Amino acid sequence: MKRFSILTASFGEGHNTAARNIRDALLAEDPSSSQVEICDLYQRTNPRLNHGMQVGYSIAINRFPKIWSAVFGLLGVRGFLETMLPTLGALREAMRSHFREFQPTTIVSTYPVYSFLVREIKKQSPFLSAPLVTVVTDSTRINSAWYRCASDAFVLCDQPTADALTADGVDPAKIQVLGFPISPRFASLRPIPEDAPGPPHRILYMPSTRRQHTIECLGNLLRIPGVEITVLTGKHKELYAALDRAGFTRAPHVRILGWTDQIPETMANSHLYLGKAGGAVVQEIIAAQVPIIISHVVPGQEEGNIVLVDKLQIGRVADESPTVLANAVKEAFADDARLWRSWKKNIAGASKPEASKDIARFLLSL
Repeated sequence: MKRFSILTASFGEGHNTAARNIRDALLAEDPSSSQVEICDLYQRTNPRLNHGMQVGYSIAINRFPKIWSAVFGLLGVRGFLETMLPTLGALREAMRSHFREFQPTTIVSTYPVYSFLVREIKKQSPFLSAPLVTVVTDSTRINSAWYRCASDAFVLCDQPTADALTADGVDPAKIQVLGFPISPRFASLRPIPEDAPGPPHRILYMPSTRRQHTIECLGNLLRIPGVEITVLTGKHKELYAALDRAGFTRAPHVRILGWTDQIPETMANSHLYLGKAGGAVVQEIIAAQVPIIISHVVPGQEEGNIVLVDKLQIGRVADESPTVLANAVKEAFADDARLWRSWKKNIAGASKPEASKDIARFLLSL
């Protein structure tokens, strides 16, 4: 029996998304001889404190981005995170206990802090010989906390990320460019073809949580002829309620979605993505072959996604101004969608819809 311990943390959606999809792919590839356990050690150690940290993280990235950018930068300073390890005693003991109980044959980490603790435990615990694979959920501009503590392998989203790691001294033999572990459902989707730009131009809008700003942006977008807009508010119930009060749930050519289990299908049925630059969502959008206009960026971990979009020439970053965003959409579809067609052609070459399966096969081969 192969036992895979997948370590994750609930700070942003990318880490948990990666963990769940790797688990599903492993069980789909080898259901009879693979045992997989996802473990959020922060949640296991202190659920109440973990919830408070999640709330603080959300407040920081949305209301105080400059402060968060400074904190994120400190984590990338060599030696800073290392000096904090003695304060993580409870986390370390929870990890040690998990390993003793589960006895993993392979350890997979989707959160950078864990690799430092795994290294300490391996030094002190002869029973633990499982290889450590770090699945990096960020792209292009990578905080060195991801790779300062050596793993046996690094699974990366794309070649620009691999170039960044090798430039900073990571052994290329340890690097696997397999893509972001998106849902295996993306592999069966049929994206909109390059010769079908519309109209109607179907826009998937995933806004930030600032309600008045979203209302203004949506109002400007709906003035563009020939657009149909799906707004995905997700778990942000207050945003959905604000859009409902503003009348958008009853407006023509607009659909407001809260929670849905049809995200891959909704993405693949869209001509254009407009929204935040989250690591998981950008990789999912690329897999669905949907050109991108980024309207909101969390300083630090999401800045690399801006660089990625620019390098691949699959979209653009627009100012958060409602007028600028609307003009960017108009430009994409102007002149018989000339710019959109260019982005569409490029994104087809960058798409890795079977990344989760490829990652699972790599892990099974260890």
